[in-house]
Amino acid sequence: MIRLNIDTCVSASRRIWKLTLAGQNGDRSCWIEVDETLPEPLTLDVALSASVHRAMVDGQDLHLTGTASYAMLANLEHYVEIWSSWRPDIYRPIGFSADEIETTPFPQPRLRPAAVLSFSGGLDSSATLVRQMEGLAKRDTVDVRMLMLAHGFDLPLNEPSAFATARTSVERQAARFDLPISIVTLRSIFRGAATP
Repeated sequence: MIRLNIDTCVSASRRIWKLTLAGQNGDRSCWIEVDETLPEPLTLDVALSASVHRAMVDGQDLHLTGTASYAMLANLEHYVEIWSSWRPDIYRPIGFSADEIETTPFPQPRLRPAAVLSFSGGLDSSATLVRQMEGLAKRDTVDVRMLMLAHGFDLPLNEPSAFATARTSVERQAARFDLPISIVTLRSIFRGAATP
């Protein structure tokens, strides 16, 4: 089993989460930096999202030291089932657990829940943005409140010009819908280890 531990610190205007995955294959770390002005999350679901591929490659269950939402755990179970079926040569089925599981519904549920859209400026995310903002998603339409551009997943940290190009595209598309942008920096010593 891999234990996922999170340490938080605030530096200047950034909140930094250090994620440490402690398992049979040794400890691995990943850092997630976000604007300090963003509200503190109710759960640590983002840490599970950032760690799921590493755990599947290692073939070890993932335990979060902290609080996860029931919905995230359920969604990750489906996600793992799909990826381990598509690429059994790379990903193995794993289970999830957490110290605490949040099952309380959000206060005042909305017909259209508020959402942050992970957005690279590419074709898929652009189509999703237009689909959401123009109400084309029908019952799946959410109230997009912010775009999040991650530097360190699709856009490697060692390619600043690619990131600058993506950022320009994201800013242009965000302006079209009058949406703010949050830049998230992901630094990881295991980036790429989970991709074929």
